[in-house]
Amino acid sequence: MSLNTLQRCRPLLGTFVELDLCAELSDAELLDYSENIYTEIERLQNLLSFHDLSSELTQVNQQLLTASLSQTVSVVISNEFSETLDFSLSLWRQSHGVFDVTIAPELIRCKQLPTHFELDNKVLGNSSHLSLANNILSASAPVCIDLGGIAKGYVVDKARSCIPKQLAYCVNAGGDLATNQWQNNLVSLKYAARSSAVKTHRMLDACLATSGNYYRAGHSAFISPVTKKQVKVAGSVSVFANSVMTADALTKLAILLPRKHYQLIEKLLNVKTVRLNRFGFSNLH
Repeated sequence: MSLNTLQRCRPLLGTFVELDLCAELSDAELLDYSENIYTEIERLQNLLSFHDLSSELTQVNQQLLTASLSQTVSVVISNEFSETLDFSLSLWRQSHGVFDVTIAPELIRCKQLPTHFELDNKVLGNSSHLSLANNILSASAPVCIDLGGIAKGYVVDKARSCIPKQLAYCVNAGGDLATNQWQNNLVSLKYAARSSAVKTHRMLDACLATSGNYYRAGHSAFISPVTKKQVKVAGSVSVFANSVMTADALTKLAILLPRKHYQLIEKLLNVKTVRLNRFGFSNLH
């Protein structure tokens, strides 16, 4: 049998998830694999979405917001929630609080997230009030979690783990991308809102994520959990890594952290960062 290809696209994860598969398989077999991948993405979206009132994340937030300085609240969470949160808390420690999944209240105030919870006049904690062990999440102060800075990358990683090794693939969720044929390939990186504002760069690893502010005229999508202030960014930042979750998270740290501090984390996690604006590429590592 000769090589066969399949290309599909579905609206998921707040964006479009494009899927390319290639193998010596029939159309029906490739279609079955694609359905398995999309089913896994939908399952994880239903667990980790802040926007979904019925998601596990929303239900956990409702419980965590009842915590107080005098009463710790503990919640059993899924393996998937635990994996994303465990990595998030490790980044919180490494970044000295700059990567903080408890940024949700600030994002709600800026209308970047929906208002599901009554937060007025409530003194809220941060990731320092969270602890995680054996899928038990505990909060020693009321907190509200958003996994938006990391969940999309995590979902793409989990989706590609469903793909058999004999398939060549590319999964692209709005710029959070994974492919098993990345060597010597080129990718288009976006740096402004207009459709022509892209430049090509060779892939530096199997996974890629890009963040920018080009769709939010007049205000920034990036808020420092430390200062609670919006951080302006020109152009975009792209991170190449061996997991999309790592790349997704580090695009935010590349914007929010001082360069020297970010470079320490970049080296520790073995990623490569590319900054792009209308003048071209800079700070290639």
